[in-house]
Amino acid sequence: MSGVATAVLALSGGVGGAKLALGLADALTPGLLHVLVNTADDFQHLGLHISPDIDTLLYTLSGNANAAQGWGLEGESWHVMDALQRLGGDTWFRLGDRDLATHLRRTGLLSGGAGLIEVTDLLRRQLGIASHVHPMSDAPVRTIVHCHGRDLPFQHYFVKEQCAPAVTGFSFEGIAQAQPNENILRLLNSGTVAAIVVCPSNPFVSIDPILQVPGMRRKALLRDHVAPVVLVSPIVAGMAIKGPTAKMMAEMAMPVTSLGVAQHYCRHYPGLLNYFVIDESDATLAGDITALGVEVAVTATVMKSGSQTAPGALYPGIGRSLTHMAQALLPLKDLVQAKTRLGGLLRPSERRALAQAMAEDVLAVLAGHAELSRITLVSDDPGAELLAHKYGADCWSERALACSGLNNLMQCASERLTASSNEPLLVLHCDLPLLAHDDISAVLAAQRELDGLVIGCDRQGTGTNLLAFAAGAMPRFCFGPDSCAAHAASADSAGIRARILQRLGIMVDVDEPADLAYVMDRLPLRPNSHTAALLYATELGARIALALATMIDSSGSVEGVEGVEGVEGLAGVEGIDRGTFN
Repeated sequence: MSGVATAVLALSGGVGGAKLALGLADALTPGLLHVLVNTADDFQHLGLHISPDIDTLLYTLSGNANAAQGWGLEGESWHVMDALQRLGGDTWFRLGDRDLATHLRRTGLLSGGAGLIEVTDLLRRQLGIASHVHPMSDAPVRTIVHCHGRDLPFQHYFVKEQCAPAVTGFSFEGIAQAQPNENILRLLNSGTVAAIVVCPSNPFVSIDPILQVPGMRRKALLRDHVAPVVLVSPIVAGMAIKGPTAKMMAEMAMPVTSLGVAQHYCRHYPGLLNYFVIDESDATLAGDITALGVEVAVTATVMKSGSQTAPGALYPGIGRSLTHMAQALLPLKDLVQAKTRLGGLLRPSERRALAQAMAEDVLAVLAGHAELSRITLVSDDPGAELLAHKYGADCWSERALACSGLNNLMQCASERLTASSNEPLLVLHCDLPLLAHDDISAVLAAQRELDGLVIGCDRQGTGTNLLAFAAGAMPRFCFGPDSCAAHAASADSAGIRARILQRLGIMVDVDEPADLAYVMDRLPLRPNSHTAALLYATELGARIALALATMIDSSGSVEGVEGVEGVEGLAGVEGIDRGTFN
């Protein structure tokens, strides 16, 4: 469709929709793409009007988005948030320094009497974006997530509680009073729209708010428009391309498949869809979806490399594959037997509680990362299945894998996961209490760039806390003494390119008293940390601090603490190579 004077209207939420919108913008003549964006995620924070989905579209279409995350700005810094945290301010929703400029500008214009539609168009033009970005309405609409007796504003559910509560449904405050965007009404009545594309965004909290604005589905708008309505499934092989869609579907007893998505739209918006695009991995569902009265297009929808584009089955000439995805695999030792080297500080029940808290912190980071399609926990601990379920992960028992020993277990589990998917795999430990979202983004970006093996070393530079590798570059697992060098040597002998990556959140595991001392100095700066809650909301932390102080007073130092400060400067660094093994 490139070069043809016809417009495309896309309906979008945040990251997943923005990826497809970028592909559409590249394929169309500049100015012919119009994106109608969900604003029910908007909220007031720190006195500012925050529009997460609009900003993701603006940053993506302007080429300023963080390439690894898909949201936020490339090269962002966090000085304001760090200062606010030191002052005891509310930092659960982190706003980067450059991102703050957008919110300040928007809030100032809105306070001056401009509407959100007008302000968004001004920001779009200031960023040099040829495509048009339209808020769904000028009126405030706010998503409420219902969670078994709790009603949470969307950002509290999504960010503050990291999608952990089980959902039972959704409602949209203010939707009845909202009016459609007048620019969209004029566009749809202009006769210039050739296709309407529903991006692979969350059906419940991204697309439903747009479609439920009164008037959006009446005659001459979406349902009865002459242009075909094409929906790209956000579910591929039972997993969400981005965000918590699959988790939400499971919790609401819906089939976690493309068919389940199709049933949702056909039940709530009969006659809306003309085409439903599903991934090749879901081809067996085409017949059932067709039976709903929707024509099915089967194509490759998941991006495997930056240059790969999907075939034209999406709609002639406007398809582009969507995003990079990966899987995560975690071994979890029986918690009763965990952390025995901390026996001089902690009772068995306390060691178990600490191990579980650290595991929850790691799982929370992984579950909240949009680029991870699947998380698998391998453990025979009695509580492992419940822990996995809480964070939307699979749980495989060691007995079911029919092998023993950490290296054999990881080899067996990795082979099983890579046999059914070409996605890269992250293998990491559960005792990384300082692990952060940006650490995972940096690892995934490094692995994509290298297309080989990324080794996340420990603080001493000898052990391995994380491995990330392409499906065709699986190493021989060598966890144990000097495993960092052993993994590098194994990759070298197999002809696999390897890189050692040092990041604070990956390097700091907890095995010895020195590790715990190091972590406790930093945990108060980490909101929503299960480990911090255990150590600072109970008497346990005070007792440990006293014991550690006694150990230091008696010996002058805790063995292993010396040299730790040498990696302090790594915090916030995108990644530091320490040698590349070819």
